[in-house]
Amino acid sequence: LNVDLKQAYVRNVLSTSSAFQFLDTLKDKNGQYILQSNISSPSGKTLFGSPIKVVDDKLLGKKAGDMNMFIGDLKRAAFFANRVDVVAKWVENAVYGQVLSLAIRFDVKQADKNAGFYVTIKPPVETGATE
Repeated sequence: LNVDLKQAYVRNVLSTSSAFQFLDTLKDKNGQYILQSNISSPSGKTLFGSPIKVVDDKLLGKKAGDMNMFIGDLKRAAFFANRVDVVAKWVENAVYGQVLSLAIRFDVKQADKNAGFYVTIKPPVETGATE
């Protein structure tokens, strides 16, 4: 966050709800929670001073329970090409005769690969063995 992400980029954190839940329970070696309260952050928490926005697990992952995050400048990392080309026309339908059809053209591509990092959290597996 401090070294590999260049200073020109905004430092935001986009997290799945499962990753947010996992981080919300973590403490550092001094017993302080990793996530700090901040009323100006969308989630009400910050990670190392960076605001966190929480999304559904399936939006950044493949299934429920995936703990994924994007840390960096999302606006510079993704290019959203909106062609402002909205088409609305009546088309023939076998059952209803004519129906109104709407089409919007857009595309999303990776813009700047250095603008952030995709992080997958894999918590340690507890074996249940005692020493």
